[in-house]
Amino acid sequence: MRLLIEKYKYTPSVLNDLGIPDAWQQTFADGTTSVDKVGYFRADTRHEPIFILPKIFDNHHVAFGHINVVELATLSTAEVFKQHPESQRYLEWLYRFSLSLYLLVTSEKSFLILIKVFQC
Repeated sequence: MRLLIEKYKYTPSVLNDLGIPDAWQQTFADGTTSVDKVGYFRADTRHEPIFILPKIFDNHHVAFGHINVVELATLSTAEVFKQHPESQRYLEWLYRFSLSLYLLVTSEKSFLILIKVFQC
């Protein structure tokens, strides 16, 4: 799984390597690009999901307390969180979040399942 942050300015190669459609990319005068969408994306060319998180997760180029936003886009979440064990609780939250999205998309009874997933 890869993570992007809404409206964060990436180098064009980061978004292109992830297979983000050109129509979703906004290009700025300084040559950077961003995505102004939030949600789940799976490119035909990649075999991993991409989550585009709301811009509130960006805290001066850092997300989840200690992790550089570009690392989240260029490395798998497993690799990133191995390098940042202090942020492990966020990884657990991300997996619950991704599971809930999957259940919402695939199950008619997803609402009841979703409630059970978040009861800890």
